[in-house]
Amino acid sequence: MASKSYIKQAIKVFIEKNSVLFVEETNWYVGVTSDPQTRHRAHKTPVLWKHWEADHHDHARDIEKHFLERGFRGDTGGGTRPRYIYVYKAAGPKSGR
Repeated sequence: MASKSYIKQAIKVFIEKNSVLFVEETNWYVGVTSDPQTRHRAHKTPVLWKHWEADHHDHARDIEKHFLERGFRGDTGGGTRPRYIYVYKAAGPKSGR
């Protein structure tokens, strides 16, 4: 399990490392879940995928909200007590932005 600040920084490092030329946050998806393996398969098993277990389900939701507000794809949801936060690279720019 990891703290909110650690996970936020880890996500930032992960997307910077896996972006070409510059970070376009709308090319990334963020979500929460209680079962990361099932969600990974549900999202068609993206290669650039990473997940972390948060200290508390409220922290996972706070992290998700933070990145959604920055422009990441995704939506709130993920069940009643999701402790995992995940990100993956989506296939290109988000339409309508």
